[in-house]
Amino acid sequence: MRNGWTESVLGEFIEVVMGQAPPGGDCNKNGDGIPFVKAGEFTDSFPVIREWTTRPLKFARFGDTLVCVVGATCGKLSKGIDCAIGRSVAALRPKVGLVPGYLWFLMQQYITDLRDGSRGSAQAVITRDNLHSLRVAIPPVREQLRIVDLVASVDAYIAGLEKQVEAVRTARNAVLHQLLTADGKDWTNTTLGECCLVVSSRQSPASLPIQTRYVGLEHVDSKSIRVTRFGEVSEVSSQVTPFAPGDTLFGRLRPYLNKVSKADFHGVCSPEILVLRAKGDCLNDFLYLLASSEFTVSKCVEMSAGTRMPRTSSNDLCSITCLLPPKNEQQRIVEIVSSIDEEVLAGERVLPTAKRLRDGLLSDLLSGEHQIPASYDRFLGAA
Repeated sequence: MRNGWTESVLGEFIEVVMGQAPPGGDCNKNGDGIPFVKAGEFTDSFPVIREWTTRPLKFARFGDTLVCVVGATCGKLSKGIDCAIGRSVAALRPKVGLVPGYLWFLMQQYITDLRDGSRGSAQAVITRDNLHSLRVAIPPVREQLRIVDLVASVDAYIAGLEKQVEAVRTARNAVLHQLLTADGKDWTNTTLGECCLVVSSRQSPASLPIQTRYVGLEHVDSKSIRVTRFGEVSEVSSQVTPFAPGDTLFGRLRPYLNKVSKADFHGVCSPEILVLRAKGDCLNDFLYLLASSEFTVSKCVEMSAGTRMPRTSSNDLCSITCLLPPKNEQQRIVEIVSSIDEEVLAGERVLPTAKRLRDGLLSDLLSGEHQIPASYDRFLGAA
């Protein structure tokens, strides 16, 4: 560790404020009183405010780091604002000598260890003692500021990439809507059920080769174009559905998540994923465009059954109306949208690499073993 750095426990540098429930459940949703933050309202930046309270409670301040400390959301982080906090939330308040931004990055680095250390109990819990006893390396304030500056600039770059990908995806969806609703010559009014076969066969995982690729909902990213992640069939025990290259995989659980992707390899998937295979005059790639369109997804959300765990049925999906152009027109539409999809995919390929490099940089900087070169300060001054 470099000169000037201190290795100590986090408790010497922070105050921990544990939240509490409002007396008598005193909360309202009409904006009267003090913002009230519960664990379920955390985001990666600032929490979402849905309720307010008028009673005295434990408070967080702007500059604190908020941590979910109990239950299913244990370990989630959010930046502090001036607000009251619920009983599953702790506000970590930096003392003199600890920069708020440096505390935020420290918790990003160590929160997984804190959360995993609570396993084995009835539910995940991070205690005040857990937070106080966490061993960390603290540099001088000037060095903290340089580290915060550098990592924040990388975060801004990643956020810019994400916005760029989302902007291209939004444009893609607008173009797709125009193309699918053009209703040109020889287009047919039909339904998804007339355009595809829903693969209904089931297989036992034990009957399949151990290296068979398995796709569950956890492997399909929201609004993803292609299936890029998978596990092995040996990891599951329930019946699975086979799929082939060109098939569309439609996540039926919580359809609002828009987990609709195109497969380019052989494998099997969870029953929570509907396997769609083009038939008749419909091309496989065009079927994917129909199934992944915002119109189809919104219709599935409207018709899905269940409140806590809504699901789309194959019958409901197949009943959705659509327009089917001739095959040459389908191919033209596929080529137009595919050219935009390549831009989306290019951005999606860069993002995971950028995030891994960012996490590695953060780990190196917080260890105290790596120094930011002086040229960085000159560059920042020039900028």
